[in-house]
Amino acid sequence: MDTKNILIVNVTGIGDFIESVSTLESIRRKYKDSQIVMLVSSKAYEYAKDCPYVNEVFEIKTAKAKGFTYTGLPGLFLLALKLRKRQFDMAINLYEISNIAGSLRMKILFKFISPKLSIGRDTEGLGSFFDKMVPERISDKKNRTDYFKGLAILAGVEKIMESPNFWVSENDKKITENLLNSLYITDKTPMIGIAPGGERETRHWFSDRFAKVADILADKYNAKIVIFGGKNEIKLAEEIKKKMTAEPLILAGKTTIGSLILLLKRCSLLIAIDSAVMHIAGNVGTSLLGIFGPENPIRAIPDGNRDKITIIFHKVDCNPCYYDKCPKQEKLCMTLVTIDEVLDEAAELMQRCFVCK
Repeated sequence: MDTKNILIVNVTGIGDFIESVSTLESIRRKYKDSQIVMLVSSKAYEYAKDCPYVNEVFEIKTAKAKGFTYTGLPGLFLLALKLRKRQFDMAINLYEISNIAGSLRMKILFKFISPKLSIGRDTEGLGSFFDKMVPERISDKKNRTDYFKGLAILAGVEKIMESPNFWVSENDKKITENLLNSLYITDKTPMIGIAPGGERETRHWFSDRFAKVADILADKYNAKIVIFGGKNEIKLAEEIKKKMTAEPLILAGKTTIGSLILLLKRCSLLIAIDSAVMHIAGNVGTSLLGIFGPENPIRAIPDGNRDKITIIFHKVDCNPCYYDKCPKQEKLCMTLVTIDEVLDEAAELMQRCFVCK
């Protein structure tokens, strides 16, 4: 099939978008002369719009805070009309279809755009309308990037990039340099990051425990503690700071994705819950300690250097779950993660990764 025009539907959050970058580059390398258009959510657009592996990026308006509630239906129709006029030879939906409503929306979109070949993930039978599918079950012991790679292979890609190549602008470099200079952080200053926030409250570890761990690590390694996150995590970062003896640096809400990539590369260690910051850290080679609770860590662990990634996860009867608030009001899966356990794993990871270097 002559593949001149390709659409990649990548309506995800930042973390999932980061995990898809290797796949995007792999598709571009296969189809060097094709026009590749990508459709992304508002959550990922600011970084995705500069993606060097596609020719054009369209934004689908989604609610910023939680989930993927589409906003501005008239605009959505006009966007779909623009895409239909492109007469795509192939359209690939990278992200999982998690419910019937999502399946219906994606089916309508693909039928309306009408590509010659449609490819997607058949998550629990909800993607059966695609011409070619990667079968998927939530119980599968696969990482989400396994499905991305499977889709690329269905699209004709013979070789998948082993690691992502991210893009960073000159402005990102200036933001990073200015931040570090204003905080008197030199190349010799050890930095340990924590990323305590994310969209679902059920994923959050406890602020007093984060504060205790941060204080002990700051003292043990004579390190600057940096609290990362988005604008929605500023309040949580301030809460942790109030509970600490050491003086952390709050960068929540102050970074672009590009500057965050550069800052995380500077960190000796990041301790994070399942979040965009965690996925970026894992993919840029930062030593990462991931704290998992309600989610399935096999699916969610970053696709980075596994020698530099450690996860803490306690299996309980009710995980995996997808609630924003714990219906049992106890967050047992996160309560079982102790301060001592995190400190022990952090020390082992620091020692191991000094050897890695």
